[in-house]
Amino acid sequence: MGHGMMWPWGDWRATYIFCFASEQNVRAALERCPLFCWNSRYMRLSKYTAMMLSLFFCGSVLCPRTSHAQAMLSCKVQPGNLAEMKNCWRPLLVFSPSDSDPRLKQQEQMLDADADDMMDRFVLFTPIVPHAKHVPTPLDAPWTLLAENQMEAVRQKFRIPLAHFEVMLLNENGEPKLVRDAPIPTRDLNTLIDTWPRRQKEELRRGAN
Repeated sequence: MGHGMMWPWGDWRATYIFCFASEQNVRAALERCPLFCWNSRYMRLSKYTAMMLSLFFCGSVLCPRTSHAQAMLSCKVQPGNLAEMKNCWRPLLVFSPSDSDPRLKQQEQMLDADADDMMDRFVLFTPIVPHAKHVPTPLDAPWTLLAENQMEAVRQKFRIPLAHFEVMLLNENGEPKLVRDAPIPTRDLNTLIDTWPRRQKEELRRGAN
């Protein structure tokens, strides 16, 4: 493979899962990286942030298949629009009438309680609210906060009224696969995602490693 070529979608994600899916592997990775050395807890970094930092620094060292680190980093940690999420994340869009709606906070807490599962399945908490000022964000589960104009573009794309609360799970191609008018338990997300062909390929690649 040429130096400037990018890996197929599944390959680098499988490597990411292999290196960092379990907390035990995260600890081992950080312990082997002198720059971070598990001191991230003293830096008050979340598990998710520590994982992503270790991915930047250690990906090409710990896993031989990640020698072209820029291929892994082609997907943004916190994408700024739906196009940047495509083939990288499984966005969980949470449309809420306000950033203080208790249902929005409940969904955020559900994801954080099962952060390992969400990281393993690349579920990205993406709140969509009008006039966002104090949007709750997870400590450990993946999340992104879009600019207001991008939030409005997402709302218009899926035709969700401002006063309506709705949770929508998209697949890797940006297609809605699950829509509810209440927070979605993580077990429902896991069960559905695990039936998707790309997720099953991820599991097969991880088993092969």
